[in-house]
Amino acid sequence: MIFLHITDDDLTIHRVSAANSAHVRQFDETSSLEHIFDDRPDWYGYNVNIWTIVTKLPFTGIINGVLGGVDVEACKAIFTYANMSYHIIIGQLPRDYLLFRRSLEQLLRNGSIHLVISRVGFNNPYGEILVLRDTDGSCLLIPKSQTRNFIYHIVHPFEFNTWLLIAAVILLDVILGSFFPIAFPHNLVMILLFKDSTPDHEQTRWTRFYCFACTVLLFLLSKAYLSKAVIYMTLTRYTPDMNSIAEFISSDIPLLIQSGIASFLNDSDLMNQLLSKTIEDPNFYFHLDSNQYAYFVLCSFGQQLIDRQVMDSYLRHGRDGKRMFYLLNERVEWKFSQMVLQYRFMYYARFKEALSWLDEAGLWDKWLNDVQKKYDQQLQYELRDEGDILFLEDLVAIWYVVAAGWTVSGVTFLVEMIWNLLKRCSDRRGHRKAW
Repeated sequence: MIFLHITDDDLTIHRVSAANSAHVRQFDETSSLEHIFDDRPDWYGYNVNIWTIVTKLPFTGIINGVLGGVDVEACKAIFTYANMSYHIIIGQLPRDYLLFRRSLEQLLRNGSIHLVISRVGFNNPYGEILVLRDTDGSCLLIPKSQTRNFIYHIVHPFEFNTWLLIAAVILLDVILGSFFPIAFPHNLVMILLFKDSTPDHEQTRWTRFYCFACTVLLFLLSKAYLSKAVIYMTLTRYTPDMNSIAEFISSDIPLLIQSGIASFLNDSDLMNQLLSKTIEDPNFYFHLDSNQYAYFVLCSFGQQLIDRQVMDSYLRHGRDGKRMFYLLNERVEWKFSQMVLQYRFMYYARFKEALSWLDEAGLWDKWLNDVQKKYDQQLQYELRDEGDILFLEDLVAIWYVVAAGWTVSGVTFLVEMIWNLLKRCSDRRGHRKAW
């Protein structure tokens, strides 16, 4: 509210503070409209009471004995930047939802709290709803493949075009050695793969130049291959997980859903293809332990199932326990949740704008990752599986590549010895016939 006070000497402009209606700010006639309507100084030192619960990770929760979460970090950043103080009130979520709703409405009505976070808000006459993109949504819970795929790990570090390049170099070696024996008198394939005992100065100039260029290329490719191969041989010992809905649709895994869920999915080509793989099950929750199906579940519920299964597997089999399921990275649907601001709390517009800035700046996703890392660190001593433990089997798998190289070297050495032996025998027979 703005009102003017005019006297014979000057003009004084008064504006009611947005933070406190009992406080009036004064401006002289030289003040600009931007300065007059700027309510940020009104909030300096204002104390905001924030209500939350501590069982709603990643929004709010106790991690390593400290209250944290995405909503807590966002409130800290916004109110600290605005030079406002804040007080976090930790509440309890009772089993009686009606009692919980009435008590929260009472706190909002009398102004005891200004903001409800943890995404437990609801429509009520004493609060303004602020809709936000949730971290939860609808996901596909997919069974992990327990089939060994050694050939995949050998070939996967390079794409198909890279393997074509290597094959082209080897083919060029064979062609040059066959059609230009004077310029390339030695076996180029053997020189590139295992080097040559002949000193460099005894090689022809064309051979030295060509082998140097190919050696540099193959050296870079071999280092890149080994680094990739070690990662895949240690971390991805089974057929790799799918990452997109399109990959799942192209697979032969049927999708189990609750009865009636299909009617709530959006009508798109991708969803129609997904629905063509679905099987509606009225007893859906009793069949969540079968690795013959994929499941359409809430992402948070799916993660809880995975954690429980890993724990059970570890308790039964120790470190040999395996993770049976994983969540597809691409979500089928996003869920939207809400914060609630007290209806007389005039900081609503600025708070909403600040939240959008945090989302655009990427801080929202950063805090989500930080919370997830802290949560994983807290559980790593309890939930141990092939994703965070290096088994002896993993270390042995690294030597598969080395053993293959040694085998090829040994076979090549034996073939060369036999070839030289046969050549000597042939030369001796030729000399005897000459005599």
